[in-house]
Amino acid sequence: RRLSRHETSTRYGLCQRLPTSVTEGSGSFATAFFRHFMTCVISLFVNAISLPLIYLNKYTPISAALPDKLALVQAECQAMLETFRRVEASLEDKMALVIAQDEQLRRADQLMQDLPGIGPVTSAAFCSMLVKILDCNPKELTACCGLAPAHRQSGTIRKPSHIDKQGSARMRHKCYMAALAASRCNAQCIAVKQRLAARGKPGKVIIIAVARHLLLQVQKVLKSNLLHPQLAS
Repeated sequence: RRLSRHETSTRYGLCQRLPTSVTEGSGSFATAFFRHFMTCVISLFVNAISLPLIYLNKYTPISAALPDKLALVQAECQAMLETFRRVEASLEDKMALVIAQDEQLRRADQLMQDLPGIGPVTSAAFCSMLVKILDCNPKELTACCGLAPAHRQSGTIRKPSHIDKQGSARMRHKCYMAALAASRCNAQCIAVKQRLAARGKPGKVIIIAVARHLLLQVQKVLKSNLLHPQLAS
């Protein structure tokens, strides 16, 4: 049931009468008004805290119709999730079809998935920028994927370095997630991780370094097998 304006104001304490001391002219007006204001604020705060608890089933519902509404919302959310899963599966099938129809993309996908730490999602992302991987040098490719270091220094002032955010955020995310897996199963990436950990580098710095190393490893494999197959053989 929809609440009227008066019921809503009454519930949240917005139309409470001012204290008698204010209306009768006795006492401090500022003190009485402040007390009334704080009462309204506390009432709003209590209701704001209570509503999330109701949805988390940690608080007794204030209305008998609320569980039915929650069930309806849950059903709608479940239907949306099922729609998203179907769309995701459809997109994955379309990406696999596009890769399978092109000989160079199919060969590149096979080469990349042979590397430990590279899965179908990361391989498809690299296939979408295959031309850049083959044409760019290592520094340009690292900057294109948003993994290039950015140093902040001026004279004797040196601030902590960070990765440059001018590259592709999508590819940076894919490289980061692939680096998490490669740091556990890729022998070269494990060696990079152990070497940097021995030098006392922070965890995020190590993962970014592993992601950069994995990216250059992918570029080396693709260039040696696609551009210069005689060298790979």
